[in-house]
Amino acid sequence: MEDGETTTRPVRSEEHSVPSEKETNDFYKVLAGHIFFQSLSAAVQFSLFDLLQKNGPSTEEEIAKNLGIEQHPCRILLLPLTVNGLLVLDRGKYTNSRVSVAYLCSSQPRNILNVVKWQHFINYKAMFHLYDSIVANKNLGLKEFSGNEPTLYQRLSHDKNLEAIFQLAMQDISRQAQVDLVENVDYSNIKYLVDVGGGNASNIITIAKKYPSLRATVSDSESVCKIARENIQKNGLGDCLTAVAGDCFSDSFPTNTDHRAGEKLLDCPQEKSIQENYF
Repeated sequence: MEDGETTTRPVRSEEHSVPSEKETNDFYKVLAGHIFFQSLSAAVQFSLFDLLQKNGPSTEEEIAKNLGIEQHPCRILLLPLTVNGLLVLDRGKYTNSRVSVAYLCSSQPRNILNVVKWQHFINYKAMFHLYDSIVANKNLGLKEFSGNEPTLYQRLSHDKNLEAIFQLAMQDISRQAQVDLVENVDYSNIKYLVDVGGGNASNIITIAKKYPSLRATVSDSESVCKIARENIQKNGLGDCLTAVAGDCFSDSFPTNTDHRAGEKLLDCPQEKSIQENYF
């Protein structure tokens, strides 16, 4: 060894063989992820967190009675929720944790109840096929949904219940971002905006209320645009906002737009024109 050189002691393989307690706990949370999430989903469908918020600390027996279920399955539901920190058990009574109060009670502005339903009724069904989809380089999860269209968004139009679940989840996600959107993005120099995949128009409605001279359009599927138009009319913004059905994967956008929200998230080959539909 020459002067000034240093050596690094090789790490023995056995030193890698014993994970830390935190690493082990994190691993088992992944392994038991289906239990934790499905317990959360069931609790949301039961409106359990709203029940506890209304009634206060409750025993297992009281919760079972209020949910209309037997005490044994109630215990099965409460256990993973408590282990995962969504419920707090103190002297035989359950209460919501701070996380549950903030995100799982319908009275809270930042609740994600619809996002949980979206995960349960749509994402979990498709994710079952992840391995086969990777091998085939094809979205095989689409087989879970009616239709023969190439995208989930198109297929959801065949099931109004699932489409509503999806749109409400997108609405919840958008609602949480809208405050930051209008506070941190300056739209004062934008005259015409297209919100690609804009859903029920909640984004452009929020922006238009702060920037009344702005015109904006939602580009989405026809069934979703119908909802968007209703929301636009309810907010009295029909003179400056509209919704136009289009396929963001194939249709082009009008050339007179100043800004296209969401476009950078998508690969949008623009082969055919629907410009005449925009204002």
